[in-house]
Amino acid sequence: MSIASVVPPLIGQYRKLARTLINKEPLILCAQTPIGLQIAIENSTEIGADRLADAVAAVHLFGAPVIIVDFGTATNIEVISANGVFVGGIIAPGLQTSAEALFAAAARLSKIDIGIPSKVIGASTREAVQSGLTYGEIDRIDGLITRILAELAVDAGNCPVVATGGLSSLVTPLSRTITCTNDNLTLEGLRLIYEMQSAK
Repeated sequence: MSIASVVPPLIGQYRKLARTLINKEPLILCAQTPIGLQIAIENSTEIGADRLADAVAAVHLFGAPVIIVDFGTATNIEVISANGVFVGGIIAPGLQTSAEALFAAAARLSKIDIGIPSKVIGASTREAVQSGLTYGEIDRIDGLITRILAELAVDAGNCPVVATGGLSSLVTPLSRTITCTNDNLTLEGLRLIYEMQSAK
């Protein structure tokens, strides 16, 4: 069993639960866990376990270079160079997080479900908010990926961009740069890392 958590206080509880349920010591994925990838980040201890798992799975499934876009509480973009090095990434507010911040800060806006309106120009407050959230998110991602590809000096056709996370299936059809979606990327990475550690 592998555990990846970005909430440190819960790790002990997860470990205890694993011991109780399966009577085994789980693998707790962290920055110190060998994952088979070189990490070229100033302070690798700051890397979240989910980001590591995504990187391992993406390289396994798509090779390198590869870019991962993980739609969660934060929208994480991870970058693996052509020589298979985790060179860094981008962390931005996630779609749901942005929506909640907007509704909390704008007194006259009531909560609106996240959806994709039929037009960019909203004819109602609801459509205008949905457009700002969804089209704004995907255009931000497309812009960042375009900048990443230029910085890597890699042609878009030679670098898969894989999306994962809860809201990926909603917004990725709008993207000009995301090439595929894999909702189980983090879990696949956890499995691969567990198998790698078990083989030692």
